[in-house]
Amino acid sequence: GNLGRNLYYSLQLLQDEKYKPLAVVSVMRCLNTLYSKQKEHKLGLAVDAESKYYPEDYNLLLRLLTRVRLDEIAALSYHFGLSYQSAMKNNEDFEKELATAKKLLNQ
Repeated sequence: GNLGRNLYYSLQLLQDEKYKPLAVVSVMRCLNTLYSKQKEHKLGLAVDAESKYYPEDYNLLLRLLTRVRLDEIAALSYHFGLSYQSAMKNNEDFEKELATAKKLLNQ
């Protein structure tokens, strides 16, 4: 239920080739869901607030998520997906998230 933390850990998983397909789908799913939450004005319910008890890099991500605009989230998700499109061929979950991102970008 915590999209900020899920995105944070998914981005870390991108560094490990073994988990890259899972991480790519997870990042896109998080970004697409963040778009929906932001559009519904419910982002604060899905993302932690910054805290001195969190690591600095997690706080930076949280700060970004609270400041990014709706159209920027859509563009980020879509272009992130495009950068992995050739590596993720025949992955149904990826294709679904990419199609969602494209739809959000064109809204």
